[in-house]
Amino acid sequence: MESGLITGGQVPRQDKETFAEQDIQEQMPAPSLTSLSCRQHHAPCQQQLMFAFKAFYPIVAVALCMRILPTVQAASVNVSARADTTNCCGYVVTNRNNAYFRYRSIFDFAAMSSIDEALNAGWFAADGWQCGGANPYTGQVPIGSAKNVVITKGKGLVLTVPGQSKTAKTFSVAKVQFAPALLGGILEIEALLPSAPGTCTGIFSSHADAGLDKPFGWHDEHDIEMLSTSLLKQVGGQPAGLNMVNYDPTYLRHRYLLGSKSSSTDLLYLGIRNGTKAYKNQLFPAGIDPSKGFHTYSISWFPSTSDSNPAKMTEIRFDGKLQNAPRAFASTHPSSLIINHWTNGDDHWSGGPPTQNSALIVRKAVLYYDQPNAVAPGARVAKDTTCSQAKACQVTI
Repeated sequence: MESGLITGGQVPRQDKETFAEQDIQEQMPAPSLTSLSCRQHHAPCQQQLMFAFKAFYPIVAVALCMRILPTVQAASVNVSARADTTNCCGYVVTNRNNAYFRYRSIFDFAAMSSIDEALNAGWFAADGWQCGGANPYTGQVPIGSAKNVVITKGKGLVLTVPGQSKTAKTFSVAKVQFAPALLGGILEIEALLPSAPGTCTGIFSSHADAGLDKPFGWHDEHDIEMLSTSLLKQVGGQPAGLNMVNYDPTYLRHRYLLGSKSSSTDLLYLGIRNGTKAYKNQLFPAGIDPSKGFHTYSISWFPSTSDSNPAKMTEIRFDGKLQNAPRAFASTHPSSLIINHWTNGDDHWSGGPPTQNSALIVRKAVLYYDQPNAVAPGARVAKDTTCSQAKACQVTI
């Protein structure tokens, strides 16, 4: 089966506009921030944002105008046709209830010698755009820099949030994304979390729609976030352990089906958007400090839009063990895999910024997944008629 990496010469979409990662402190006393992208160009967006800030701030987060810059930090991709050397027609993952997916990509970042190897393998780094929610109290914004993403041979992919001043208008952060769109998969990341307080690590799948013909498109997301200030014990309003959230994939689509396109109505819908996500928190197992050793973080996604597996609620695992993940809002649309290390100085979530360099190290990524036949409404899994589950290789993860 051909790899779902990137075929020779294809580069990540450059018109992609994304929602920033959201804070998910549903139990926090502070107003939460919902940071939405606005369609190019900016004047109408700015008018909506000013209206939102003046009229709705007590009940709604401020919508931010964001745009991915015209260039991304990615070399021209030249990847062999296969993700591995097998002739498998897909993969049956026997220790995940025999889940079947058509593609496999394994990235041993610790064995790589330079960031170019990761870029040529289908990843790209954020460079110059917002990567995380803005601080709802100060407006400070985390901005990704490709300089903060490197390969250290023997360690892995290093995403650094530099030590910086709390009074800065923007904070320099790090984010990488696997370029191909996915439609279901088992996405496992082996990582060493940062120990310096003041950052948020996010491992998540998020919508890959690029806005389509609507200003906002959809917003599917399965999110795992860990706060370095409170990894093992809650600190003020910052929860400890794994923070897991699913967003309702139908929310924004319903908004347009209802025909509500005026700016004021849109902002009213933003005001109730916090009701369209499900949140769960779970502490790390006793005796484990994920900033002192490598551990695995896994998202198993079985969408109703795929016929590869029976549809079921997304599963979150830590070191292979099921966690108390949210039981609502499984993603249904094409999504991207993203790893983010960020701060916005908000003491109710990320805290920080760190006073010294803070590093998230990703040693390995093991991905079993399907790809969509289109990045569009109604997308289904792309199929190869020469392959079937009966011809698939049996593997474990």
